[in-house]
Amino acid sequence: MSEETQHRPQPAPDKKSGRSSSIYIYLAILFGAAFLMLLLAYFVQRRNNATIQADLRTTTASKDELLETIQRLERENLDLVEQNEALSVQLGGLQEERDDLEKQMDELRERHAELTDDFSDQYKKVQGWLNFWELEEHFLSRDYKACAHFLQTLANAGSLNLPDSDSALARMREIHDTLVDRGYLADDDSTEWLRLFGAPESAEPEQQG
Repeated sequence: MSEETQHRPQPAPDKKSGRSSSIYIYLAILFGAAFLMLLLAYFVQRRNNATIQADLRTTTASKDELLETIQRLERENLDLVEQNEALSVQLGGLQEERDDLEKQMDELRERHAELTDDFSDQYKKVQGWLNFWELEEHFLSRDYKACAHFLQTLANAGSLNLPDSDSALARMREIHDTLVDRGYLADDDSTEWLRLFGAPESAEPEQQG
């Protein structure tokens, strides 16, 4: 190459061409940034969707468990209602049985009172005859002292069990009079003796002329 060629001035660079290249580079950068933003938004959206789906699955499972719990509680409630009805029926039966038992107890109390009164009456009758036979035994054996003591003991008791028989009472009065005549009993309380042997309380001892 000649020296003249080397020292030839170079043409100035085209300003319009350089400006276009800068625009393309800027646009490429913008598109790259936009792509990155879209890609980032995609992953964020995907992550959010996954979280939402997990929450939905959890919520669905919770709802199913809640429904199962509600159904179980409803079944238990129905069972409790049936048990309550059965217990109410049993309670009604027990109350009827209690009323019957109370009625029977009242009847038994009345019967017991009647039997007690009857036993008391029978006891008095038996004791009265025992007293009579003991007095008769002492008198027939001529043990007048024991006979008088026995009669005096009966009188001092204030409430005698005497035989329910007019003839037996008459015999006891006869024994009493005999003991008075023989001096084994004093004749200063004849009214009391007559009352004990069945004579009216208004009866007065005979006046001696």
